[in-house]
Amino acid sequence: MTTTTATRRKRRKRDDATANNTLDDAASSEGGDDAPRNVERIELGGRSIDAWYFSPFPEPYADAAVLFFCDFCLRYFSSRRAAHAHRSVCEVRCPPGDEIYRTPEFSIFMIEGKGTASRKTYCQNLCLLSKLFLDHKTLCYDVEPFTFFVLVDGDGQLIGYFSKERDHTSLSLACITTLPPYQGRGYGGLLVDLSYVIARRRIAAAYRDGREDDVDAIDGGSPERPLSDLGELQFRSYWVHTLTRALLALAGGGSIDGKTAATDREAQRRCSVLDVVRATGIRSGDVVLTLKRLGLVRADATASARRAHEVVTDVSALAAWVRANARDVRRVDESKLTLPSAA
Repeated sequence: MTTTTATRRKRRKRDDATANNTLDDAASSEGGDDAPRNVERIELGGRSIDAWYFSPFPEPYADAAVLFFCDFCLRYFSSRRAAHAHRSVCEVRCPPGDEIYRTPEFSIFMIEGKGTASRKTYCQNLCLLSKLFLDHKTLCYDVEPFTFFVLVDGDGQLIGYFSKERDHTSLSLACITTLPPYQGRGYGGLLVDLSYVIARRRIAAAYRDGREDDVDAIDGGSPERPLSDLGELQFRSYWVHTLTRALLALAGGGSIDGKTAATDREAQRRCSVLDVVRATGIRSGDVVLTLKRLGLVRADATASARRAHEVVTDVSALAAWVRANARDVRRVDESKLTLPSAA
């Protein structure tokens, strides 16, 4: 961890601690990984969901056994009666941001944490809610430096979200959560894929602008560390399947979905790591580590520092591996994505 990153995280914890004077000692330090769970469960979207970890809710909610959330604005209450009274007058039916993606099954909204008071409050409530299911999350109140991408179902019910720090382009994702009832359905992978679509568009813009020599501009994105155990599994799985599909396409030996057998007579094809980064949006360090595990990358002593590794692909073997490990995954259909250029 760099000194700048450490200082930034300490500042976030300090700001969060002073955001609400009613926070107790545990909450003021964001609880930490070892803080005892304070909320036993929540009610949201007609479901009762057990909490996993501590979350720094302000008093008098910090020690409530059950918290009742509004399905749409995410305000929380310590009694079912108060929550019911709020729902009867709440006019919110979707996240307070711009809808950037829609299918018949779900939508994704982009919300700036530095926006209006209602947007800021929504993002803070979203962070407090997600902390109940994350062991490493340290930020709940200082939401202004972040952009949030919120996934909801066709009825506007929260499925999950990810956030990214606006001024740190090398970080494609700061925090990600899929609520427990929706886990195991591919929604986490969809959110991860969106974060890399954003990174790919940033890289493409850098090349269009002639900034090939700007190493940071043309490198991909990476999640902020440390990752939770579930996050580590999510990203490793995504990297392996995305990189192998991309390599197969780059090698010209088969379709990117792995359904077409290799036809090239050459046993191996080579490309640079930067080619893979440009095709996937994944940061070069994550590309190299993942492909080393698969035995598909090696050091090139004759290459420049920026191209210190080359990817060596056995087209036939890779095509066979992709077919054998093919699975249905949720990915972003970029034709349906309306993303502001500043994202």
